[in-house]
Amino acid sequence: NDKRIKAFIVGQQYAADGVTKVLDGSYEKGNADTNLNDPDGETVIFTPKVNQFLPNALRQAGARLGKFQFAVGSLPDLDNDFPVFRLGHVLLDKAECLFRKNGYTDATGVALVNQVRARTGMPNYTTTGVAATGGLDPDEFLAERGRELFSEAWRRSDLVRFGKYGKIWFGKPALDPADGHLNLFPIPLSQITATAGTKNPLKQNAGY
Repeated sequence: NDKRIKAFIVGQQYAADGVTKVLDGSYEKGNADTNLNDPDGETVIFTPKVNQFLPNALRQAGARLGKFQFAVGSLPDLDNDFPVFRLGHVLLDKAECLFRKNGYTDATGVALVNQVRARTGMPNYTTTGVAATGGLDPDEFLAERGRELFSEAWRRSDLVRFGKYGKIWFGKPALDPADGHLNLFPIPLSQITATAGTKNPLKQNAGY
């Protein structure tokens, strides 16, 4: 029932008139060498989940992102605007500060999350501090941030901050927990070179 699910593009795709089916003339017609045969044919139908992998990872597998509206007539190199900071993000950040200070039963923090959640059609969180009883805990709060802020380029930072970056996830093995160097990006060589010989030269982050 989460209204945010509508930000994922699935199903039969239509042109701007809402009637004409979108066709893909380059679809996988199949041949004797690869045995590829797109079950949807030339029509473009996106499945809700990635249900196919190589060698038959056909182009209809998996939802597409449509959180921010595309400009009509835009090309593949479109430059649509999207928010970098928005009110919902600020409220969640404030809630996180309160939770880290007072715990996940903090009433003000929970109210802030519920304020953001109000337009989603989902029930309010309680102040139990336990996800199983309708409250928030670190994992549930991180998941809610993911649902609210997906496709806004914050997930990696969130995972690092909550100690989840490098954990096993869909299509990706877990990283060595003793090696956390990937939590930091490498410093560009040009920046290191530019500070060479100065009082405080930059040094490359460990592991790079």
